Parts: sequence; C-alpha cells; structure tokens
Amino acid sequence: RQGRVVEYGDVDEVFDHPQQEYTRELASASLYI
Repeated sequence: RQGRVVEYGDVDEVFDHPQQEYTRELASASLYI
C-alpha cells in the first residue's frame, strides 16, 4: 500500500489470521498464482 507496512508479525499468524482487509485480499490472491 504505497510502500507502507500494513501488517507485521509471525508469518504463520499473519497468513492464518490477517487483521487487515488488504492482507486478506493479498493472501487470497496469492493462492491462485
């Protein structure tokens, strides 16, 4: 997001329980790549 960190933490925690909508959308899109 314009070079800003929107979420950080343990990799498993961020991907299993994202807090930000942007992170959820990004993670769901990466499943199709």
